Formats: sequence, C-alpha cells, structure tokens
Amino acid sequence: MITLPPDLGRAAGRIERSLLQKELRRFVEFADLAMNSGSARRVLLPLQEAYQLMEL
Repeated sequence: MITLPPDLGRAAGRIERSLLQKELRRFVEFADLAMNSGSARRVLLPLQEAYQLMEL
C-alpha cells in the first residue's frame, strides 16, 4: 500500500511531493527486488510521472 497525498484540486506542493518521494523510494526498492520487477515498476510509473519523480 502506498500513501498518497490527498487530491486538493491543485498541483502537488513541495511538502506533498517530498512525502510521496520518500514513499516511492521505498516501493521502488521493493519493486526492484521482486521477481516481477518489470511489472512492479510499471505500476509505479504513473505516480512517478504525475509527481515528476522520474529520477527514482
């Protein structure tokens, strides 16, 4: 389960992006270690794109 910031009808602020970055960093690590790592990373890709966190 990934905790996402609430949708407030605006672009994510610095705090929301920072919190999600920490959450995604953990999930990217789990995904990379999974037997189905490609599939797991594809699930995370839309979140990375939405919050401009493609560097993870």
